[in-house]
Parts: sequence; C-alpha cells; structure tokens
Amino acid sequence: MANVIFDTNIYIFHSFRYKDAVEVWDKCVSENNAILISTIQITELLSFHLIDQQPSLKTQREKYISLADEVILVDDIIARKAAELRRTWKMYSGKALKLPDAVIAATASSSQTGSKRRRGFISYGYSTQRYIKNRKK
Repeated sequence: MANVIFDTNIYIFHSFRYKDAVEVWDKCVSENNAILISTIQITELLSFHLIDQQPSLKTQREKYISLADEVILVDDIIARKAAELRRTWKMYSGKALKLPDAVIAATASSSQTGSKRRRGFISYGYSTQRYIKNRKK
C-alpha cells in the first residue's frame, strides 16, 4: 500500500469519465492505496464558479474530498518546498509554475507532512507535455 496524491485534474477528468483518469483512479483504489488530498486541492475542487448552480457537481466534488483517507494541511515545510519548486521550475523552464501545482507537488515530494512522517508517495497527474506534443501534429 502506498500514499497517493492525485493532481486536481485527475478528479476533474475522472468525473468526466476520461479513460486515462478512470484507469489511474481504479488502479489506485483497487490496490487499497491511501488517498491523500491537500487543502489547496479542496479549494480548487470547490472553486468552480457554477458549483452552487449545479448541486450534482457540488455533491460529486464533496464526495471526492470525503473519499480521502487524509487531508494534508499546507504547513511551513510544504510551503517552503513549493517555493523552491517554483524557483527551480522558472530557472530551468523559463515558465512560471502555478502555485497550486507547486503546493501539490511539494506535498507529494515532502517526506514530512504535518506531524507525521510519510514515505512512498505516488503522485498522479496529466502530462501537459503529451498534450502539447499531440496538438502539434
């Protein structure tokens, strides 16, 4: 069993039943992995501007949140790691890494979250590189 943190897009794409997202989700759940979610992901999932006009969407997003085995708070260690990731990303790619993405990556890569030590994170996300490569064809 491993600790798994999904990129927020996995939740969104899973809700749209995208094949890759469904396969990743099903694999993680079937292997009884511990699903972790960052507080910033809760914010992202509930920030859609029409969520209050679409009760089924709000219910679905709340269900994803409730399925998490643990909510990881963004603490000083994660915040500092996210800042480091943003600096490094900008230096090597020339592009800005969005704060939520940096926090999620920092949460997954941090060996310490809150007061608990965690090892063996598996992080699942969608590769924008693959998307961009396929669009250029």
